[in-house]
Amino acid sequence: MNGSVLKYLLKEGYRNLWANKYMTLASIGVLSACLVLVGAAVMFAENVASLVGYVEDQNEIVVYINDDVDEAGISTIESQIQTVGGISELRFVSKEEALQSQREQLGDDAYLLDGFEEDNILPNSFVVRLQDVSQMAEVKAQLEAIEGVYQVDAPQKFADALVSVRNIVSSIGIILAVVLTVVAFVIIANTIRLTVFARRKEINIMKYVGATDSFIRIPFIVEGGLIGIMSSILSLAVCLGGYHLLLGWLEESDFAILGSGFSSFVSEWSMLPMLAVVFSVVGVLTGILSSYFSVRKHLKV
Repeated sequence: MNGSVLKYLLKEGYRNLWANKYMTLASIGVLSACLVLVGAAVMFAENVASLVGYVEDQNEIVVYINDDVDEAGISTIESQIQTVGGISELRFVSKEEALQSQREQLGDDAYLLDGFEEDNILPNSFVVRLQDVSQMAEVKAQLEAIEGVYQVDAPQKFADALVSVRNIVSSIGIILAVVLTVVAFVIIANTIRLTVFARRKEINIMKYVGATDSFIRIPFIVEGGLIGIMSSILSLAVCLGGYHLLLGWLEESDFAILGSGFSSFVSEWSMLPMLAVVFSVVGVLTGILSSYFSVRKHLKV
């Protein structure tokens, strides 16, 4: 197939969009609606994963040091903790800092701790944060094995629950995206099939005069691809616009009392590259494949 023929077929595919504008609008509307649902599922899964990640970052392991360990021993313990894999942050909390923290938590009842400055029973400790909360049990075991450490407090049950939530949400998000993509393919295929059926006589005539399958099929594939592109652009605008309005509403509502937790929501600009890729791949492939399989039946004359 030479360049002039290919150029003609591409023009035909573009012309068919306007020649069958009502069916084109119907196809774009159906595919866009399905893509918006896919985008909503993706955004929901991303935000839940981000929120779980934020909560994970707040989890801390506290490593308590024996009272008979001197400053040199504390430095040695710190060096050993730093060799443990999976730790993202390590902070030393002295006995004095621990006492002051307890005072702040007690507020007006801080006087109850008067006199403990001279006989501070609180231990020195290290506060550890993990890169991945799923490693908590392994890290805890390594910390407990360090000489001079008498106790390690780790919210193991809470960490296990977070890992389970993260895995469940990821699985549900993938399943929803796949199911909605399949639904989009079926619906758009049926919609395009109506367009092809309305032009079946034209296809039959072209076959009788000797046109090849590729010559007949390419304009429809171009048409389906263009429908996919336009649907992707429309869906992206709707999803990002709606998501922007939702974030604005949440920020002004009582939901904002969550404070720093609100910042864990993924911004619309961070969503843009991922949604653009998902919509482009799903939209264009759905349009092209739907056209390909819809016209195949009418090529058998």
